[in-house]
Amino acid sequence: MDGSTPAGNPLTDLLTQVNDGVPGSADRLFDIVYAELKQRARSQLLKGPMPAGSLSPTTLVHETYLRLLGENARSRPGWASERHFYFTVARAMRDILIETYRRNSAQKRGSNVKAMQLPEDIPAPETEDPQAIADAVDELKRANPVAGSVADLRVFGGLTHDEIGSVLGIANSSARRQWKFALGFLADRLKA
Repeated sequence: MDGSTPAGNPLTDLLTQVNDGVPGSADRLFDIVYAELKQRARSQLLKGPMPAGSLSPTTLVHETYLRLLGENARSRPGWASERHFYFTVARAMRDILIETYRRNSAQKRGSNVKAMQLPEDIPAPETEDPQAIADAVDELKRANPVAGSVADLRVFGGLTHDEIGSVLGIANSSARRQWKFALGFLADRLKA
């Protein structure tokens, strides 16, 4: 998905139907984006903070669906565009990963929970807690919303620079520049 919102785009049309509460539209949306979401979930879990076997890509995608569209969803999503949809999905996956990490590490001290692996261009932080990483990204968002969004999508969404540019509606060169800024900021905050 390229993140654009041309008229007649099946995903854009479905997002509108989901926003309007059209019966069955959430399931059709899920069917269309399932493979892509599973690929993103697999990428996150390979570098994520959980011990092997605690959360599968399928489980992460289904948990994300339930959080965003299931019976326990807080409200109708109100997605303004594909960009907004994918950003919301990345944020939900991030929150689920952090919650699962906390549960797993609270169950047993030394429970073989591995550190969250950041993209290879960020030096390893001193902390293994993804919440500290999330807090640093949130601080970056307050200081520079675009760079913070780029970092959120790169670190927690697993998106490439090209995908980030598409999702945020910025040029790929801008996404790369914002990522360079984010790298310095995160390295400083995480005391690498």
